[in-house]
Amino acid sequence: MTDLLIHDSAQILIDSYLNRPAHGLLLTGPAGIGLRSVAISIATKIGRSAYLHHIDPDDKRTIAIETIRGLYKLARAQRNAPLVIIIDDADAMGHEAQNALLKLLEEPTDKTYFILTSHMPQQLLATITSRVQLIPLSPLSTGVVETLIPADTSAASRAQLLFIAQGLPAEITRLQSDEAYFAKRAQQMKDARSFLEGDTYSRLLLSKSYSDNRRVADEFLESLTAMLSFMLFSQHDPRLATKLEQVETIRDRLRQNAHARTQLTYLVTQL
Repeated sequence: MTDLLIHDSAQILIDSYLNRPAHGLLLTGPAGIGLRSVAISIATKIGRSAYLHHIDPDDKRTIAIETIRGLYKLARAQRNAPLVIIIDDADAMGHEAQNALLKLLEEPTDKTYFILTSHMPQQLLATITSRVQLIPLSPLSTGVVETLIPADTSAASRAQLLFIAQGLPAEITRLQSDEAYFAKRAQQMKDARSFLEGDTYSRLLLSKSYSDNRRVADEFLESLTAMLSFMLFSQHDPRLATKLEQVETIRDRLRQNAHARTQLTYLVTQL
């Protein structure tokens, strides 16, 4: 695979998978790493004439059990070409939907392949993850990601893009193509710095503005993580390492469906 920017460690695993594709594959990595693009690229390489069926979460960010049950007939239909079913953001399936998928993974049909993607694989049932091959995707080096930025980009804009993207190829591509998204991410980074440098009252105000739901809260915590990592690299202050651990603890709680406002308020008291 040479059409996408992928970390060398993941590339080795992908090449190995393509040599002998398993019936189930799980791609994981941080948001912005490009899981969807990698999944599609793998799917097209499983077979030139492969039939690709794509499942995405609905507007409520869920994948219903009826959607998964609809795959039964599709997976068992007779065909000459391979069938590749991509389930994007597979963690959006509830337990019932995951159990429905499990039946398909336990009794795979010939020439049928499932590619799951997830930024939060810990929300998948252990019975699912035990029946798929795992390939984690990691952020790339600054030098590699920088190749996605046009040569005529100013030094200031280049530095800002690289800082926000944090080595994520899909993220840097989106930042350059979506002005509204770039403005939102830039504001999140600015707010993250204000949160770290401000007093308790200003932190409470900021935490309130990002506590509407877990997704928004996690985006803000991701910005805090990036800011603290940068500060830690520059200053080597052990107190920053402690703060980084505290932020990651809150992110883990959110992934376990903890209440966003409660967790951000708690973080205010800890940093």
